[in-house]
Amino acid sequence: MRIDIPRDELSNRTFSLAIDVGMYLSEVLIKNHPSLRWGQEFGSKLSVDYGQPVLIGFGAVPFNPVHMLVTLAYGLAGKKKTGEGLRQIYDIWSKLVS
Repeated sequence: MRIDIPRDELSNRTFSLAIDVGMYLSEVLIKNHPSLRWGQEFGSKLSVDYGQPVLIGFGAVPFNPVHMLVTLAYGLAGKKKTGEGLRQIYDIWSKLVS
């Protein structure tokens, strides 16, 4: 399996903006789906979400806004994603609310 590594590294400002947008997106999800709530994963130190703020209420998989938006930022920087990516994340995760 081939894994493409982005040629463009994100700046500290871009990481900061990705975190801010991720938190805002999470608050929009909570406002539109009141069954969601903030949580923090401490089950296994091997978990990619360990110690991270996550949204709970999507079934077994939590929503990690920082990971989602940093991934989107890499896609935007590599010209593999468009501005529609944010809406797509919202729509996909909204369908998973349990």
